[in-house]
Amino acid sequence: MLVVLLLFVTPLQTAAQWVTSGPDEENVLSVAASGVNVFAGTSTGSVRRSTDGGSSWVMADTAITHHPIRSIVVRHTTLFAGSFAGGVFRSADDGSTWEEINEGLTDLNVVPLAVTESSLFAGTYGGGIFLSTDNGSNWRDARTGLTDLNVTSLAVGNGTVFAGTYGGGVFLSTDNGANWTPVNSGLSDPRIRSLAVGDSSVFAGTSGGGVFRSTDDGMEWTELNRGLTSLHIYSLALSGTLVFAGTPDGGVFVSNDNGENWTDVNTGLTDLGVTSLTTNSTTIFAGTQEHGVFARPLEELISGVQPDGIGLSSSYGLDQNYPNPFNPRTTIRFSLPHAEIVRLSIYNVLGEEIASLAAGYHTAGSFQASWDGSGQPSGAYFYRLTAGEYVRTEKMVLTK
Repeated sequence: MLVVLLLFVTPLQTAAQWVTSGPDEENVLSVAASGVNVFAGTSTGSVRRSTDGGSSWVMADTAITHHPIRSIVVRHTTLFAGSFAGGVFRSADDGSTWEEINEGLTDLNVVPLAVTESSLFAGTYGGGIFLSTDNGSNWRDARTGLTDLNVTSLAVGNGTVFAGTYGGGVFLSTDNGANWTPVNSGLSDPRIRSLAVGDSSVFAGTSGGGVFRSTDDGMEWTELNRGLTSLHIYSLALSGTLVFAGTPDGGVFVSNDNGENWTDVNTGLTDLGVTSLTTNSTTIFAGTQEHGVFARPLEELISGVQPDGIGLSSSYGLDQNYPNPFNPRTTIRFSLPHAEIVRLSIYNVLGEEIASLAAGYHTAGSFQASWDGSGQPSGAYFYRLTAGEYVRTEKMVLTK
């Protein structure tokens, strides 16, 4: 009985959270990841580099520029940095040294960059879009059809280039930037701050209208803001089935249902002023306004919960896991009478959360989640379901 009481009244030592990565006390405007290398562009014009997945950082070539680094992208083995008032810089040695590459670039107020297999795009605030087909050595104007020249975001996917503008909404090009067409039906806020392209959806983050999604290459947009407490979407990132939204005043939100519902995932994120997001195969990185970069393992945010096929339920429920005792895997089933923000977590006997099986909105119905205790010692564990005001805890035993 004492163990159960400790689970409820002792503060949890939660392992699932963001951790500060560095560089310390920096206003990070852009982040990019390439394998274990992570790059951060700052408001003071420096680029920081981490070669160990964000655990430690070094200053890249300080001669790059004294202007804010608004974007960083990687193409093959080359790194590009977009600088507001400084143009574009290129590095072929993982950011150790940089060269200015502004030949033909008539507007140096570069905000977003985007790459394809054959091309490099630079969006400027006031001069539209420029294109390079020789790795940035030469640029040419690529703004035909672009009626708003204040370009704030670029994204590439499925042979299409999307451009977000601050006032003119979204434009697309299907001919590598030769021509642009506005695609704004259903987009109630034309002030685009971020874009992300997935396999079947395009997401647009706006300055005050939240997130919009299109499933037909921008022809029609749908507002998807359920669960968002901030509608200022400065950054978007995709990883598998997860969609992430970074906000300047509400931290990071995640959706595991293609943007239909959102939940904040801010535990450990001591700076909620998120300016930029990026992911690699294992980690999500968040650049913040005052405290550098934060990192969090993606596996903490992936819900292992699946519908179990039973259908709708008239009440909340958390079943005994099966099998129990188990070694090393077990299944946990729960039910919801209506859509709810759900958290299903595993705790050890000290009250420490050691696994999160679900975190976010789930529709009404019955669900099942699987937990693998291979990395844990034999003994008693507890799993707890929180859904709105409903909270229930059950005990299970791992035997090896």
